[in-house]
Amino acid sequence: MRKNRFKTLKVLAATAAIGFTLFTAFPAKSNAAGFVWGDCNGDGVINMSDLVTLSKWNRDGKGYRGDYDINGDGVVNSLDENVLWLKILGWY
Repeated sequence: MRKNRFKTLKVLAATAAIGFTLFTAFPAKSNAAGFVWGDCNGDGVINMSDLVTLSKWNRDGKGYRGDYDINGDGVVNSLDENVLWLKILGWY
């Protein structure tokens, strides 16, 4: 029983850390022309709402859009979502 309680505490701590990371807004960095990589909804910060916007764009199959090409490979697809996810988590 004690083992299960410890495991539950570890899961709760990990969930809290992920939740904090997901809802923390990171200021977006832009180049000289004001172009911001990863700020898909144009609010000036990179967060989960940008990932939702990008996911909807991909799901609807709307095609190429330069500011949604997060990894710069010339195609907007799930790889861009993965890179944006890593960027939100602070791992990229």
